[in-house]
Amino acid sequence: MTTAAHHLPDPPTPSRRRTLRPVPDPAPSPSPARPAGSASPRPGQWRGGSTTGGAHVLPSRLLILLVSLATVFLLFSGRVSADQPVVVASHVVERGETLWEIAAGVTEPGEDVRATVAVIRELNELADVTLVPGQRLVVPTG
Repeated sequence: MTTAAHHLPDPPTPSRRRTLRPVPDPAPSPSPARPAGSASPRPGQWRGGSTTGGAHVLPSRLLILLVSLATVFLLFSGRVSADQPVVVASHVVERGETLWEIAAGVTEPGEDVRATVAVIRELNELADVTLVPGQRLVVPTG
């Protein structure tokens, strides 16, 4: 029988041992000088002050008001007013006929065909400009 010798590493000697020493925490970085009693900015704030107040609020609110008024004006400027009666006639849609062609046929020279298309759509409560042959439309005249 053969015996094999297993070689074990030599035990560590004092020169091979490492001594672990605690490492001190790095010094905290100096914070910028602040006036007495001031706190650091909270989330949602910027250094100039609160995002919900200050000099920036009035111009923003004024801008929102102006945009809102302009939108309302543009939405209602092309509508048929109850104060202005519209004389209408009936028109039956023929195959291949478009709303633009119908509007162009009843629009006075020099007037905007787009405005007439808008009036026809409103008078007939059309969601879009799709027409069906045989469909009866109310169209403005003169």
